[in-house]
Amino acid sequence: MKRFGFTLIFLLLAQIACNVAGTPAVVLAPTEVATATLIPTVVSLTSTPPPTPTMEPSPTPTEVPQGPSGWIAYIGSDSNLWLVDASSRELRQLTYDGVAWDASNQGQIMVTYEDPQWSSDGKLLAYERQTGTPIESGYQYQFDLLVYELATDQFRPVLVNQQTAGYAWKPGAYLIAYGTMIDMQYFLNRDSQYANGIWAIDLEAGDTYELVAPQGGRPLVRPNWSPDGRFLGFDEVLAMDGRGEFAYYDFEAQKYTAWKDVIGSYSWSPDGSLIAYDKQGYIAQGDERIWLNTRQKDNERSFSPKYEQGYSFGPAFSPQGDRIAYLSNLDGLDNTQFSLFVVSVNGSEGPSLGIFDQTWKLDWSPDGKWLALNNGPYENKQILVVSTEDGSTKTLAQGSQFAWQSGER
Repeated sequence: MKRFGFTLIFLLLAQIACNVAGTPAVVLAPTEVATATLIPTVVSLTSTPPPTPTMEPSPTPTEVPQGPSGWIAYIGSDSNLWLVDASSRELRQLTYDGVAWDASNQGQIMVTYEDPQWSSDGKLLAYERQTGTPIESGYQYQFDLLVYELATDQFRPVLVNQQTAGYAWKPGAYLIAYGTMIDMQYFLNRDSQYANGIWAIDLEAGDTYELVAPQGGRPLVRPNWSPDGRFLGFDEVLAMDGRGEFAYYDFEAQKYTAWKDVIGSYSWSPDGSLIAYDKQGYIAQGDERIWLNTRQKDNERSFSPKYEQGYSFGPAFSPQGDRIAYLSNLDGLDNTQFSLFVVSVNGSEGPSLGIFDQTWKLDWSPDGKWLALNNGPYENKQILVVSTEDGSTKTLAQGSQFAWQSGER
């Protein structure tokens, strides 16, 4: 299970991947600040319905079961960024300079990729790159945020030499909200002048600006948009490690609301009216459950059962908003096997869809019929998809961090 925190952790992984067949993506020249217009233009995600056709009598077609579809971006075991087609298992390598740690070569330059995320129309893929250069005292790191365009096979940096404290695409726009790293002086003195807000990059206009200013003197990190793009959730930082207190900004009402509670990992319903969360502030305590509440925080109810021994975490609303998927550890804190549940918003927990090893994240397919997850120990972690109808699984690739392509393709 993934541990969240703000202490800088650098994973040093295996040796450089080489002799990989394929044509690398075209790299555009980096700029210090993203001020140029991004190649694609904004495409409305609301399409005009086609005219109603004249229906002619015809035989009823036989319905053919549909499997998973679309690209899933992931970080391969070679530390590079890859795409895998969920239907055909076709692989596409996007980066070729990923390097993992080699203890026998301490002077090597380290390059790793992390946290791929798709724009809501599925046309752009953002991801982070860490480059470590050997210096006398160890390594000096540079952090960049880049965007890859699927149609043109090109990518470009949009934030150069700036580490984020979480980022997220705004639904329906080519805009990325991100948190910034917190000056150590804030933790030493709790001085509000070091409290950063949530910033934004408008990839079309090339503008970078503060999107939400902090209130109450706390830095804001981990932006998380509601699927309708109206609300932006974030953490108000309490300490260097663990989750902060949940707050959100309503862009329609232009109102900042602080819950003044740590809710841990959470997921918005599609219309932003409900929030599912697990109250896991840092390391699991063994009694966490999934909770469901209104955005106004006036109707909290327990969603997952209270186990005699075990806990639940990682809720994820389906794209249709009718179900919530989550993971449960049913055998104590030392157990690394997690059960997958998919439960109707108005229902109760039924049979598990399967038990998986060291799983920490769930990602829905756009049609709500499949879930992607990672399975297996760190050194041999795989990307799987699981049918939400019958629990059948399909192994796609070997790797870790992943994101299922959303929107029109």
